[in-house]
Amino acid sequence: MASSRHHIREIAHASAPTESLPSALGDQADADPPKRFTFPRARRIRSPLDFQRVRTQGRRIFTQSLIFWVLKCPTGPRLGLSVSRKIGGSVVRNRVKRLLRESFRRMQWELPALDFVISPKRGITTWTLDTLFREWIVLIGQL
Repeated sequence: MASSRHHIREIAHASAPTESLPSALGDQADADPPKRFTFPRARRIRSPLDFQRVRTQGRRIFTQSLIFWVLKCPTGPRLGLSVSRKIGGSVVRNRVKRLLRESFRRMQWELPALDFVISPKRGITTWTLDTLFREWIVLIGQL
């Protein structure tokens, strides 16, 4: 059995390209790098002063189960979450926050350079990621 694994490794190694990656890509090496769907610190609203600034100076938009506060941001879209205990216990609140962060992470390249503070309403606990995508689309339409 060990010899067959060794044989598979040799075949995989032999079929690997010997050229370097940029020269193998040709003209595509100069193209824009692919969009990364990460959620770095630069995309988060973390400071209480930033939350307060967005809530007091920003525009408030209501959707079916979310309240958005939006304010222009020079660095690109950023997300801040405010999930009340009225939503549920810690497990439920953390699940809602995970879903909201994931929806933002996937939609960030479609969003304008705004700070978004989101506060969910009570009915959100049964929502799925697809439903949240539809909410983002509704929001973008209202901007």
